[in-house]
Amino acid sequence: MRLGHLLAAAGWPMLPIYACSVLAVAAFARKLWTWRRLGLERMGWLEPVLASLSAGALERAASEARGVAHPAARAAAAAIAVLPRRPDRARAEGARVASEELQRFESSLGLLSFTAQAAPLLGLLGTVIGMVGVFIDMGQGADAAARSVDVGHLSSGIWTALLTTAAGLIVAVPTLAAHGYLSACAERLRLRLHDTLERVLTAAPPAGATDAAASPTQPSETAAPAPASLAAAP
Repeated sequence: MRLGHLLAAAGWPMLPIYACSVLAVAAFARKLWTWRRLGLERMGWLEPVLASLSAGALERAASEARGVAHPAARAAAAAIAVLPRRPDRARAEGARVASEELQRFESSLGLLSFTAQAAPLLGLLGTVIGMVGVFIDMGQGADAAARSVDVGHLSSGIWTALLTTAAGLIVAVPTLAAHGYLSACAERLRLRLHDTLERVLTAAPPAGATDAAASPTQPSETAAPAPASLAAAP
């Protein structure tokens, strides 16, 4: 008997397990695509930003960070943008944006965790419902006097009922592995965000320094003292 026929034999309790499998695949594929597309491990953009910060060019550093589609770059840009006005708030602003970026990436982990826990329970529920149906049929169909039991019918009902438990475990195990992988990715992203923010704040110029500090100084407008020969006449 083919797998499709086996799953169809389990009846309607398979429907929520099917739904769990679809949700798990969609959530994992979406986050994996996001991880690969953004290149969250590629940090080559950071060195030019740090160089601009070390030179005191805050506006240039913020512009360079804003031009990168990376969660750590957005956190760095937020911290740099606050530096000229409120240097004491730069760390808090960068940490706020970093927390938002991390929560955005972790948004599907809760769904994967729920699916990994719900799928085997749904399978067990389907098995219990199937077993109840088997024993109801036995009680109604058996001869009231002899109480004979059709072993073939009993075994067929039992293995059919157990199919939902097997299906629930088949969905839960890969989902649990996917959740573990994405959780490890989220932890690496958290460390990357923290490290980037620390490096940006370390490279930032002291409080009060601005982009103007890196520009050439304006010529002095103070008048030179008059020569001694032009002193007031007696």
